Amino acid sequence: MKRIIYLLAVSCFLLISCHDDDRFSVDSVLGEICSTCVITYNVDGASSTTSSHFCGTKSQVDTWENNLREQANTINASGVGTMKIEFIRD
Repeated sequence: MKRIIYLLAVSCFLLISCHDDDRFSVDSVLGEICSTCVITYNVDGASSTTSSHFCGTKSQVDTWENNLREQANTINASGVGTMKIEFIRD
């Protein structure tokens, strides 16, 4: 039960991190790129998948993706479950 509660808490944190951040909205900037993150996690045989979209400069999108990768690595190292993050750039 602790594992499920822990994973739910971490998943909520990742979902918040994975959502668009208006502070980085640069719709009018030329060269804007977008990325969609797909998060799949599994705990005790139960799995779930969610996704979100983020647009910004290349540097902002790179930073956003790297932060999510680090969070997934932390979760995977904890032994609570597995989390996979895949990015698709538009």
